[in-house]
Amino acid sequence: MRTILNILIFCCLCSFYGYGKPSFYIKVEDDKLKPTDSIYTKDAEFNEILRTYNVKDYRKLIPSTKHEWLSSIYSINFEKDISIEVLKAFIGKGISLVEEGEKEEEMQPTGVCENPNDKLSLQTNLNLIKIDSAWKYACGLPLLDIAILDSCFNINQEDLAGNVSGSEGLVNYTTRFHGTAVAGLVSAVTNNGIGIAGTGMNAKMFLTTVGWATNSKVYSLAEAGYRVINCSWKNNCSYCSVTDSIYTVIRDTFNTVVVFGAGNGAKHCGSPSALVYPASYPAVLSVTSVAHKFERGHMDPVYGPADWKDCHEAIIGDLNQTHQHNSAVDICAPGYNVMTTFPDNTYQGSWGTSFAAPQVAAVVNLMASINPCLSAHDLIDMVKATADASIYDIPENASYIGLLGTGRLDANTAIKAAVESATIYINNALTVNTDMSKEANYSIKVNAPVTVTNGNELILKARKDVTIANEFTVNANAELTIDVDVNNTIDCDNN
Repeated sequence: MRTILNILIFCCLCSFYGYGKPSFYIKVEDDKLKPTDSIYTKDAEFNEILRTYNVKDYRKLIPSTKHEWLSSIYSINFEKDISIEVLKAFIGKGISLVEEGEKEEEMQPTGVCENPNDKLSLQTNLNLIKIDSAWKYACGLPLLDIAILDSCFNINQEDLAGNVSGSEGLVNYTTRFHGTAVAGLVSAVTNNGIGIAGTGMNAKMFLTTVGWATNSKVYSLAEAGYRVINCSWKNNCSYCSVTDSIYTVIRDTFNTVVVFGAGNGAKHCGSPSALVYPASYPAVLSVTSVAHKFERGHMDPVYGPADWKDCHEAIIGDLNQTHQHNSAVDICAPGYNVMTTFPDNTYQGSWGTSFAAPQVAAVVNLMASINPCLSAHDLIDMVKATADASIYDIPENASYIGLLGTGRLDANTAIKAAVESATIYINNALTVNTDMSKEANYSIKVNAPVTVTNGNELILKARKDVTIANEFTVNANAELTIDVDVNNTIDCDNN
């Protein structure tokens, strides 16, 4: 949806002030009911109302207005639900008007953006990576398609079919499950009331199968324009300079992030510390596993000390119950007993870095969707830099310090970093003396006074929102255009 506010002034000096999202507008006639230096007043009875309903914000609606009537209008916003009648009780006692304003809660994302109705309590992996609080940032934005190169897909699975944008070379497996389980973790249909919630917030998936010349297939997918590709497989236990070059070109020329599972311990290349390829090439993201279910110290009646959050060993003390840990690992994510989609519309837990990797890939895809101007290098650096390094403070991980990458995937921090990279701040006073345009892939935040002088135009263009939190003056014959549209195309070269 496009929202355009165009202001063209042919009269005397005018000011425009953005006031956020108050719950109520009130006209205050008595000074003792006006906020002082804080959000509270000099009136004890009114202050009791403010405290009871946890006032969040109380301030003059338009501080810069010269309009006499508007100058006594205040906005007031509460954390708790409050009936308008509570405030109307003060009409005639220092307040002459109470009206409902734009309630903040009505503007918050719902459903898949906040609390999807199919997120199972068993999906503790999603809780650990903090995806719940991250989804809202991408809410409403068009999401990039993500490519998955794997095997054994069941695209008729009830929780996958709606998010499959295309496929190539697939046999619809009804017993073997690997690709089906990987795809469910990337983007099972979310908020549909069945199955599970996918990490990727309903991003569409292109599915294709592994086989001979698989690295060339990855190259072709990158060449086709996919920004993120998930590859939960291995094809070698030794370094190859040609393959290394392929993935370097994929990252540097096609601007694509390829995410690999790091390997499943001794099953892959003979040792959990062995380098597994292509995961160990420097141009890809290599993902290993941590557990996600129980608090440290929990004793399972069958397995004992198992599934402790952020611990690399699936069963504490059993060195055979780990996945890869080595110097090539970039990051870790939940990879033991991760609930996901299986054939025949079933849902089961899966073990392996094959199932840790798609969670990272889905988050990187959300980051690239929020800010398409981020390069593959930027995305890789950002998701690694925002990982939770506190996993290395856990005594049970002492043997793996430096071998689990930069830490455990933190989706909320990573996606907020992408939002920050796509937000323009105007923090210093700005006078527009010539036509000017400011464009952002996400938001524009105006935190300082802005003046658009006579005959000039200022365009503020964003995909998510434009927030004005200070005096904004548009002179005679000047023009301000605020253009907010999720489909706005931003020129990456000029931003």
